Amino acid sequence: MSKPTQRDKPESFEAAIVELEGVKARNQALLCDAEVLKDSGRIKPLMQELKKAELKLNESLPRWEKLMRSLEDLENK
Repeated sequence: MSKPTQRDKPESFEAAIVELEGVKARNQALLCDAEVLKDSGRIKPLMQELKKAELKLNESLPRWEKLMRSLEDLENK
C-alpha cells in the first residue's frame, strides 16, 4: 500500500471541496445576474470556470467520501 500524500489528507480534500463549491455557487449566482448577462464577454469565462469546478467536484467528492470511510473504519477498530 502506498503512503498517503498531503493531497490524500481529509483536510486537504475538504478545503479543496469547499473552495470548488464556493466557485460553483459564485458563478451560478453571477450567471443569474441581469447585469452580468448583459455583458456577453463575461458569460463564457464564467461558464468555463463553473464547468471546471463541477468536474473537479465530481472527481474529488467520491475520493473524499472513500477516505472518510477508511478513517472511520480505522477509528472503529
